[in-house]
Amino acid sequence: MWWIDNKPHCAVAVEKLRTPPEPGTLTGEKSRGEKKINALMDMFPEGTMVCMTVVVQPQDRLEEQFNRLSKNAVGENTESGRVRQDVKTVKEYLGNRHKLYRAGITFLLRGDDMTSLKRKRLELSTVLLGAGLQPVRPEFEEGPLNSWLRALPMCFNPDSDKKHWYTRLTWVQHLAGLLPVTGRETGTGHPGFSFFNRGGDTLTFDPLNKLDRTPERASAVVRPDRGGQVGHAVCRALPADGRPSSAAVYCGGRQLVRPAGRLL
Repeated sequence: MWWIDNKPHCAVAVEKLRTPPEPGTLTGEKSRGEKKINALMDMFPEGTMVCMTVVVQPQDRLEEQFNRLSKNAVGENTESGRVRQDVKTVKEYLGNRHKLYRAGITFLLRGDDMTSLKRKRLELSTVLLGAGLQPVRPEFEEGPLNSWLRALPMCFNPDSDKKHWYTRLTWVQHLAGLLPVTGRETGTGHPGFSFFNRGGDTLTFDPLNKLDRTPERASAVVRPDRGGQVGHAVCRALPADGRPSSAAVYCGGRQLVRPAGRLL
């Protein structure tokens, strides 16, 4: 592990995908149980950074590699037969315009000390396994210091990975499902109300701006329990104070703002 600013850092690489990732696997909000709605990244330990390396390669060269692999699988044994069958299946997908790129997914962790780093690594591994991402076990990781360096942005050199030890063939559809693009809305750009999206960017909109509303407008705030509905409703009702008949907000059957715009 690396020590930066007197804090331990380590890398947790993903070995393989156990299940096909759905769109928004990392940043999309999903129902978990009866009342819980959150994103997978909300369950990551504090100090986690997601790094994804994608190497785009020509599909015709990839198909040539599969052809050589099929020709080399000579014999009637079970393993050779499965190789030929897998190559046939992959070529059918490639013929249907599905693409295969080489990719590697690594999670960078930061802890306050060794104990907290080990605990965070265990928590992260548990969350990833539940989401269909199988991480590399620490005892099987070769060169963990190099893994941390390779995962940094613009630090991976595909020419140095001749044997493809650090990247694996992955369908582009699966990579798209893992990209952290869900929850990146930035609003209208009019700073009336300011929030943060899943990526940490500012999300702004102004309900008093004519460009941000329509003549027939309504608003519904739907959040899980203890999600800040009351505070959000009061915050949005404050500009209506002193503007009669401009807003009437209800939350849980209790009226927060009278039709005249006065707070209770």
